[in-house]
Amino acid sequence: MLLLCSAAQESPAQSGIVMERDSFGYLDAIRAAKINLDSGVTILRHLIERGRSTENNQLIFLGYFGLGAVYSNKGDYTQSRNNYYMALSYGIKGQFPHSNICRVLNNVGNMYLMQGNYKEAAFYCFRAAKLAEPHANNDTRVADQLVRIYNNIATSLLYMKEYDRVLYYLDRAEAIAKRIQHYILLPSIYNNKGLMYKHTGDPKNSWDYYKKALALAQKYRHYQEEHVALRGMADQQISRKHYEQAIPYLEEAAGIRGVLHPSYTARTLNMLGHVYFLQGDYKRAGASLHAALAKANEAQSLDCMLETHRQLAWLYAKTGDHTQAFENMNIAYTLNDSLLNKTKVETVSQIEVKYRTAQKDKEIVQNQLFINNQKRKLYQQNTWIWISSLGLLLLTSTSLFLFVLYRNNRHKQSIQEQQIRGMKQAQQIIHLKSVMEGEEKERTRIARELHDGIGGLLAAVKMNFSSLEEHCTPVLPASEKKEILKKFANITDIIDETGGEIRKTAHNLMPDILEKHGLTEALQLYCEKINGNNSLYLRLDIRGNPDHIPEAVRLPVYRIIQELILNILKHAHATNAMVRLTTINTDLLEILIRDNGRGFDPLASRSGIGLRNIQSRVQMLHGDLSVDSSIETGTTVQISINFRNFKDTLSYEHPDSHR
Repeated sequence: MLLLCSAAQESPAQSGIVMERDSFGYLDAIRAAKINLDSGVTILRHLIERGRSTENNQLIFLGYFGLGAVYSNKGDYTQSRNNYYMALSYGIKGQFPHSNICRVLNNVGNMYLMQGNYKEAAFYCFRAAKLAEPHANNDTRVADQLVRIYNNIATSLLYMKEYDRVLYYLDRAEAIAKRIQHYILLPSIYNNKGLMYKHTGDPKNSWDYYKKALALAQKYRHYQEEHVALRGMADQQISRKHYEQAIPYLEEAAGIRGVLHPSYTARTLNMLGHVYFLQGDYKRAGASLHAALAKANEAQSLDCMLETHRQLAWLYAKTGDHTQAFENMNIAYTLNDSLLNKTKVETVSQIEVKYRTAQKDKEIVQNQLFINNQKRKLYQQNTWIWISSLGLLLLTSTSLFLFVLYRNNRHKQSIQEQQIRGMKQAQQIIHLKSVMEGEEKERTRIARELHDGIGGLLAAVKMNFSSLEEHCTPVLPASEKKEILKKFANITDIIDETGGEIRKTAHNLMPDILEKHGLTEALQLYCEKINGNNSLYLRLDIRGNPDHIPEAVRLPVYRIIQELILNILKHAHATNAMVRLTTINTDLLEILIRDNGRGFDPLASRSGIGLRNIQSRVQMLHGDLSVDSSIETGTTVQISINFRNFKDTLSYEHPDSHR
């Protein structure tokens, strides 16, 4: 089922800031474009020419910005992007530079969201947020844009299923919208909250937010958000298997006459086709899905195209047209690979980490400056009091006072230097935690994609292949039937074996046994797999009870040992290795890993990625690492972690997370 995210693109009919536009005829051009694209484009180009003749950069900006919005609504993203870039160059020189730049960056980000390109969408939205935040309190135009920017960031996170971070941005967007009294921006925020609560298992809150969004959207004639709210309410009924109750909401959404981006219509038709399919009305399902696919292609919306092709594949499989089912499933597989490309999701996560880290650093610096200013003021007050009092004393007493004052200043400077060093160390630890959290989330995401995405596709291939075998068997020549059926069986075995390998890889990336049975059993299972599949014999020696170590460090310890064993397999050419874990009074954990391989030069290998990863993890745990390696004796790695130095704040939850 398609995600029902609500993106926030600026529309003139929705904006609370249109005073400067009316005098230029900007709104007239946009209204004309909704009726006839060529007429609207002609008016906007006249605005640009008038701006050039009068040297009015703001008017030129509005003309190019309007062209970008018009072409985006029509699905011509190349023309839209080119005009937005021209608007950006003139917006910097216009009457409201900060507002102009934020408007362009936000609309470009929204344009990429419509296409399912989350990497580019996040890039532009986070850039816009960084620019808007310093000016939002003093400039209503910028605050208006910041509401839309935060909402678009939340939308991209919803598409990535990062629900734990969505509420943070939606709450900030709602607070600003209410502060500046731009209530027309609230329906989009409430729709996204409805979707978030649906996916986090809170149907009551989800339904309430969809109702609030629908009421406000109808009040302000916000057709796109009315569309999204109706789809959300229909989705709630589908989740409860109330298919008949879902259809009226979808029909009402399809009947909205306002000008809509084609991706909104595509999602509604897709959901309607899905409901008909669940009811067994395959004729209506096919008609709705083909109409949805046409609209999705018009909007160039990859995620909508992907979901529609999947739905058509299941529909054709159900009706016996296995050739067409396989063709649609193959297209869906190609789109899935493009839409959920690893680099895109990694980049979005990295952009947000940098953005949130910059915010945190800024807050720390501001707090420290405030503290230092207060200390300086207090120190100045105390100094003047002492000088006034000691002015009556003899010269020798004054000299003694100055000496004591000098010593106090040196002591305060020493304390401040220690505080700065402590802050630097704390920031380094926060950075390491963020990196490790991102790595574990990426492992989890890849495991989920392997298990749910590729695993699901293999299941569909096997289903269609089995159906093909059933249809082919009766018409096979008797002389070749046995041989062909044997080939069918071999191919089915290969599919099953591939599925098994994918599941094993997914489980290795996301070791749920660690949570269920503890560190000892997880390591035993991992070592058994190594011994069963390689020429290396790995012996595990457990002394004490590692399962009693703090829960927050079990996964980092497991990853450290896993990384060291992988280094042995890749580089050491060893035949035997030993892993020893020793716990002493629950305060100390010692890890010893030794192999009989060819060894390496630890000083020359410090720049290696594997060794750097291990050093980073050990540093995060406040541990000590030593490596001893030679060609004759192999390699020995010793790690010591003292839990008395361990802080409760160490976890894999990002310090800026909002749950």
